[in-house]
Amino acid sequence: MRAQLPVVLAVLLLCGCAEPSADAAALHGTTDARRPVVIAILDTGTNPYLATFQSDEDVSAFVPAQFEIFPLSRHGTPRERAEADDAQWQAAQLRTLYYFEGTRIFSISFAQDGPPVGRDGSRHGAVTTYLAAREAPGAVIVSVQAVPAACLPRDLSCFVNTSVAEGMEWIADQPWIDIVSISFNVPANPPVVPAAHAELARFIAASERAAASGKTILNSAGNYVMTPATDVFAGAPWIVTVGGAESRSQGEALVAAKGVDVVANFTDLAPAPLSEDLEYRSGTSFATPIVAGTLAHALHLVREAEPERVVTPQELRDALNASATYFDAASWRPTWSDQDPLAPLFEASLPVLAQPQMGWGYVDGGLAPEVARRVLENDLAPPPEKAQAMLFQAQWQKAREEYWKSWPRR
Repeated sequence: MRAQLPVVLAVLLLCGCAEPSADAAALHGTTDARRPVVIAILDTGTNPYLATFQSDEDVSAFVPAQFEIFPLSRHGTPRERAEADDAQWQAAQLRTLYYFEGTRIFSISFAQDGPPVGRDGSRHGAVTTYLAAREAPGAVIVSVQAVPAACLPRDLSCFVNTSVAEGMEWIADQPWIDIVSISFNVPANPPVVPAAHAELARFIAASERAAASGKTILNSAGNYVMTPATDVFAGAPWIVTVGGAESRSQGEALVAAKGVDVVANFTDLAPAPLSEDLEYRSGTSFATPIVAGTLAHALHLVREAEPERVVTPQELRDALNASATYFDAASWRPTWSDQDPLAPLFEASLPVLAQPQMGWGYVDGGLAPEVARRVLENDLAPPPEKAQAMLFQAQWQKAREEYWKSWPRR
């Protein structure tokens, strides 16, 4: 969601990130070229009726996990099909993995008090799964449903539902998942004493374990002008932190967090609730699955080229950092929006402080072939024009590592 907060210049001077943590360097891959790349989306659910998710191939044959078949109605609009399947939705069980027949979508829910298991009640998860699938047309998507954090009005105090930690723990235990995209965030909420907030400690431990097992994890940086370095969800050094930019204005998203690894499109077209109609959605929540999908597509290209090749998360992250691009100031167009004339005042900022504002740079689906090439050719060093980024981002990553190394795990 868009958050219109005033920009504090001092915040811009505090930030930077990148370079993968040593904890994330474990091998992760497959010698079976048939196995698709799998993206787990930890969010509010999904909408499996979208055309983007349909598949003529039974992708369930390549997923080494126990699951139940969920047959979907095939006629009518997404809303009509969902209504026809309502009894089946209501009968679905928590903590059971379902495969939506005829799609490339799996779903599991840990949301005790949420909407029907797997189905998105807020539209947030439906958008994130759609954007990831759009950028990675060959990937399998696993929707891991949880209840998001609840924040008090006019307060930055937040409470994290245990389903978020439980969902992350399940993801960490699935060796067949390659990439994890998370768009939950707790604004300005630094880590707390684990004994007081066990659910936060569980999430941190699970995400660290997932990264150590070889999964590439991404999270949204947040829609508040502050660094996410101490953020429970996005701050840890083993997580790729994704900020926001506006592709059509060639500007950095003014209200998005600063001090990130990369940025992606902050405002994009995505389906309306239970519909194929597209509408604009804004936020780093929607930038993150774009990067996840780009990495998934790149990994797919690597597996196609070299079926025996095993790719580490560090290789993938290094290739992403080297491939991301910076906007050319001469291309800045702050008046792109014909639907929201005030958008440029809040979203399109000329990136004059490239590293604090854009990290290693801008990422979109078109970068997947370049990321794959760099992995295949072991061309992982940043190009010479990123010399400043190498210094800035490395120092910021070191600060993240030091901070999280001292945080008590229990």
